[in-house]
Amino acid sequence: MKMKVEMELNPKQLHHIHDKSRKLMVTGSAGSSKTLYGAHKAILYALQYPQARCYVFRQTLASLRDTIYLEIIELLDKYELPYDLNKSELKITFFNESTISFKGLDKFSKIRSINADFILIEQAEEISEYSYREIEKRLRGKVSKKYYGQLLIIVQPETTAHFLYKVFYTNSEIEKTKVIHFSYKDNLMYLPKEYVAEYELLKEINPDLYRNYTLGEWIQASGAIYTHYDYNIPDDIKYDYYLAGADFGYVNPSCFLVIGIKDGQAYVIGEVYESGLINKELITKANELLKEMNLHPSMLLETVCDSAEPDRIEEFRRAGYNAQKADKSVLAGIDSVKATPLHIDEKNCPNTAREIKQYRYRKDKEGNEIEEPIKINDHSMDTIRYILHRNNLKYNRPIINNLKAGKKIRRRV
Repeated sequence: MKMKVEMELNPKQLHHIHDKSRKLMVTGSAGSSKTLYGAHKAILYALQYPQARCYVFRQTLASLRDTIYLEIIELLDKYELPYDLNKSELKITFFNESTISFKGLDKFSKIRSINADFILIEQAEEISEYSYREIEKRLRGKVSKKYYGQLLIIVQPETTAHFLYKVFYTNSEIEKTKVIHFSYKDNLMYLPKEYVAEYELLKEINPDLYRNYTLGEWIQASGAIYTHYDYNIPDDIKYDYYLAGADFGYVNPSCFLVIGIKDGQAYVIGEVYESGLINKELITKANELLKEMNLHPSMLLETVCDSAEPDRIEEFRRAGYNAQKADKSVLAGIDSVKATPLHIDEKNCPNTAREIKQYRYRKDKEGNEIEEPIKINDHSMDTIRYILHRNNLKYNRPIINNLKAGKKIRRRV
């Protein structure tokens, strides 16, 4: 059964739709329809090669459900292509026995046995290098050996400190890779004029954000705010106490972090990082994370929350958390973080590990560094700042020593 599909893509996307590079990065600006291109590639591969095993990944399954999963379903319906959908497994099966399966990387153990012919990673800037290296090993299916296999990653560029920049632009792997850059200007026929005006307005408001968001460029990785961290988490460590924090979002990700304190050093050991969560859902996910860590809300000394939304803080309190308002002083908070030795569990906190590498000071139009962080993907950084700034202000050395000696700390609001 052969099917002909007239794909509705812009000319540049159509030019690259049959690209067979083993490792292909699609990068570019907001509004350039990178995800739409990736969705078409996945469908096309599944239809062209019988019994192909195609997989679509994103850092969290919930985010994947709200983005490229819906995009692919809508395209199949739009083009009137027959398919069977297993909603419980998030798996599409076609007439030629090819499949497209959707997986979140927040449950990584479930993908280790996969043999894939085509892999698509949506919003790949969200994932850790550990996850990327594990996924690329899965491109080993039977169909890929007979025809070709492809690892396609969709990326909104961040800074040149990101590991993907090094993989696709700078190191020895570059010979095995290809990069395609899409611009919103390639896609003007599909974009409202208001969107275009907003993209261009950033040129005057924030040059760094304009280059990153509007032009889709990788920002030069200079002016790092934090350089004092590592990824060393001892297996047998027993923490003196635990702290947590929350940065609230909805369109932007909400972030909930758990930090263990040992001898004045901070260990970031647990993370919830997801868009589209109402507060009740965020609390549920925080509870699930704590359960996995053999913790309970009552075992957290404090949960320091974004003070901009007092109603959400109160919901955390009613759920059993000692939730407190954060002091949102940015520069003073950064100083508190810098004063605290910092360790990050890269495997369990991939977004925190990603953000800290790219957390940079802004530059003015002349390229001079400004003592102000770039406001791009800094949700974990805000959360760490809330937690450690309050910890440093409130729990001085004598109080910590009392806690270690087994004495009860009086919680002050």
